[in-house]
Amino acid sequence: MGLLAVIAPSRRARLSARHRYDIAIFLRTRVTSTARLVLTRFAVLRSSRRSRGRPVVAWYGAWALIGRLPADKVLIGAALRPSLLRLHVVAVVALASGVTRGSVSTMFLAFAIVLVPQITLGLVGGLGDWLPGHLSGAIAALNDGSADPVDYVRSVLVTVVVIVAALAAAVRLLDRREV
Repeated sequence: MGLLAVIAPSRRARLSARHRYDIAIFLRTRVTSTARLVLTRFAVLRSSRRSRGRPVVAWYGAWALIGRLPADKVLIGAALRPSLLRLHVVAVVALASGVTRGSVSTMFLAFAIVLVPQITLGLVGGLGDWLPGHLSGAIAALNDGSADPVDYVRSVLVTVVVIVAALAAAVRLLDRREV
């Protein structure tokens, strides 16, 4: 559900500026580089997410109802999971919009790009800890003591590399495309 909640609005915002043909032509003729267009839309779409305070509110609610939870581990897990995973998904949507033309096909391709490596490579021993999806369990694992923040360094590095590569590929693909 969370993946759908990020992909659908990202797809609608169409990081490629092709959501509406008239706006696409206006932007493509006025903006000097495709990189500027894609990266601006990426930054605006990422900054518009409203879930920044949710982990803090959830931590306070759990603290009030059940008792003491370590705030530092909750906040570290909260910084890892939503921020990087959303950036990863939005960058993949930008890449998918460079490959496809329609909104629905962009959404399906983005789902495939995000989920297929998680499923296939996650089954191979040891590779699951390197994938961006490993960050999704950070809050729970840090709180129950089964993981340290150092355990997520590999996932963070791979996620950052995937974000940069997806945005670079999206800019390159969209730069070649006619409106």
